[in-house]
Amino acid sequence: MDVQPVRARVEAVSKKRPSFMELAPDCLRFLVEDQGFTGPELLPPGDRIPAIGHVRYHRSDMTIEILHVVGFMGENYVQTQYRMAGSSDRDWIKLGSNTPQTA
Repeated sequence: MDVQPVRARVEAVSKKRPSFMELAPDCLRFLVEDQGFTGPELLPPGDRIPAIGHVRYHRSDMTIEILHVVGFMGENYVQTQYRMAGSSDRDWIKLGSNTPQTA
């Protein structure tokens, strides 16, 4: 039996996986199209850890924010929260969090 080595295709390995910030607006377009929100307002993560990227949608009565968080030990999650119009920055109400899937 003749066994041939398997070679990985370089272009498949080096292809960049889309980031959460690149994918989120398309996944959440229903907020604009169906629910009357404006946006998205994209606030990319900085160079610090934890790195937190924000995707926000605004409507006259509320703001919805989706956070993508990458922490000190590589923990990676998405959190969704909202606040009603006129409330302070501390009044976010958490709706849930989960691990992001970008592929």
